[in-house]
Amino acid sequence: MKRLIISTFVSVLVFAGVAIADNHIEEVRSSEAEIAVKWVNLIDEEAYDKSWDEAAAFFKQAVSKDMWVDMVKKARVPFGIVIERELVVSKYLTTLPGAPDGEYVVMQFAAKFERKEKAVETITVMRDEDGQWKVAGYYIN
Repeated sequence: MKRLIISTFVSVLVFAGVAIADNHIEEVRSSEAEIAVKWVNLIDEEAYDKSWDEAAAFFKQAVSKDMWVDMVKKARVPFGIVIERELVVSKYLTTLPGAPDGEYVVMQFAAKFERKEKAVETITVMRDEDGQWKVAGYYIN
């Protein structure tokens, strides 16, 4: 199960060789970046439970709230307080490995933390079952 969860979150990193859908999605990318930043701010504020609550159904099916809280604490707390975060890549996709076909925006942010000078946060948002865009994956390296 843990391998599946890690695989699900790591799979959002796969950019190479994946076709980008129509380029008319620029305005969606801007609004989706706002959703991603608002969501990752919950992580910054250590509101891990709330980040799970506000995630996409696909995310919630992949990992329980307790597992998520444990995983994100272990991954994020060692970096310390976020100092800055800047969007560097944003790609609209309709397929991702290990995920159902749908609408996704995969974003990578260059981030600087208190104890990690250079980090990359990858956040994937997807159009959820209710038609709203929600976070479906988070990975920090």
